[in-house]
Amino acid sequence: MDTTIKNSNLILNTTYTKHNEDEKEKDIPVGKALKSLAAAAADGFVSTVGYTGSTIYHLPKAVYEAAKSIIKTDVIGPNLKVLCLALLPLATVLTPAMATIGSLGYGIFNGFGKALDENKTIKQIINEEIQNIKEFHNDLVPNKIIKGITKIGEEKLEEGEKPTDIKIIESIKGLIGGVIGMAIDSIGATAITAINLPELIFKGIKETIKETKGQPVKRTLLLSMLAIAGALALPASTVGGAVYGLYKGTKEGYQNGILESIKENVKSLEKYHEILRDLIGK
Repeated sequence: MDTTIKNSNLILNTTYTKHNEDEKEKDIPVGKALKSLAAAAADGFVSTVGYTGSTIYHLPKAVYEAAKSIIKTDVIGPNLKVLCLALLPLATVLTPAMATIGSLGYGIFNGFGKALDENKTIKQIINEEIQNIKEFHNDLVPNKIIKGITKIGEEKLEEGEKPTDIKIIESIKGLIGGVIGMAIDSIGATAITAINLPELIFKGIKETIKETKGQPVKRTLLLSMLAIAGALALPASTVGGAVYGLYKGTKEGYQNGILESIKENVKSLEKYHEILRDLIGK
């Protein structure tokens, strides 16, 4: 009896192990892999054109309402208003760049994931994206973002409350700190990314090869997406660095002075470099 049970358990364990090995070695069908890449390209294109185009279309209205609200609001004082108005053109220039990089990256990986993991057709993915873009264009931006900006100008102070303000010299320091910070972090983040990117990609390649043993189609597919991610990394770091540098430089500039602002921006770059080195494992 004991021998029979042992033999039965041995057969079950062998069958279970073989099943796991078969599942582990199961590759992605070539057709599905090609569909996923095509979906990534299609959704990337549609998202970039749709979201970026909508952003540019609404941008003049948003900037106008922002400027009007800054001037009209009672919540902030005249010196802080001058600083906000001076920074508005810089934010305006950065907005289309953020929309382009963000929507391109989102579209590529969204389309890829829905085709591969959810097994949706390219037509389904694109139709869903077009609906999302319509909601973004017709509802989110005009009814939530722009109206939200407009409401800022309608805010009133409570009785006895004074507006938040800074000294005129602090406004100047904030503006200079913001411009310098935008330049430092944009150039610095791009340079740091470029320095670390080869090692990050090499690590990604090694891990992909290790995890896709016996799965050549899946390996090729993941390596293709890794290459796309690498190509997006530099422009994303440039735009992201500019946005963060503008914010950080302005804040530190009017609070602590221009030199301290520069120091803080440099520290931020050092932290960014440390994060990338940790990802690499060094």
